[in-house]
Amino acid sequence: MKYYLLILIAFSILSCHQKLDQFESHPKINFDFSALDDKGLMGPQNGKVAVSYEFCIPKKDQYKNEIKAIDASVQFSKSRGRIGCSKNEYLCIGTTGKEYKKVFSELVKKEYIKRIDQTFFE
Repeated sequence: MKYYLLILIAFSILSCHQKLDQFESHPKINFDFSALDDKGLMGPQNGKVAVSYEFCIPKKDQYKNEIKAIDASVQFSKSRGRIGCSKNEYLCIGTTGKEYKKVFSELVKKEYIKRIDQTFFE
């Protein structure tokens, strides 16, 4: 029985690691997610920066609260953004950081988030 439990725990740990690798190429994520390092930064060694990203959610407090619970740094706007949110949606803008894998793994699970694009401020 002990061995069965140990095998089950090991399998669970490996499955969780596999899921992180799989979501990195998730169809909702529309930028080079693999270019991010462990701290959520991208770029050359002497000039790494966080990546800003955007997505749309329906204009409902429930969804806004769900997103804030996932990542308190996300900002909400009524503008369309590059992603083209409708008048019935909030534009959400976040920035990658140390916990980016956890954040993205939760965001891609939300059915009301259709895609996540990199944001370029101009």
